Amino acid sequence: MLPHDKVKFAGDFLWDWMYKGDFNESYPYDSFHVQDIDPLDRESSKKLDLMLSGENNTDYRLIIIHLIGVDHAAHNFGSNGYNEV
Repeated sequence: MLPHDKVKFAGDFLWDWMYKGDFNESYPYDSFHVQDIDPLDRESSKKLDLMLSGENNTDYRLIIIHLIGVDHAAHNFGSNGYNEV
């Protein structure tokens, strides 16, 4: 990646914290509520749709979307749980 390349992000706020200042556009969401399996992923997916649509759909080099619902499901139901498969 070149210094002028744009990077967009949506998802777990820890990415935004760890890479502070590295994203040109960032939509961090709180992920400490392990019982919430879907909300963060839904919001991140909506942001992805917005990033890929409209006039701004080519002004990036990389888009990172961190969907954490699968991880939360494993914490809640185990890796072989019904909701995980």
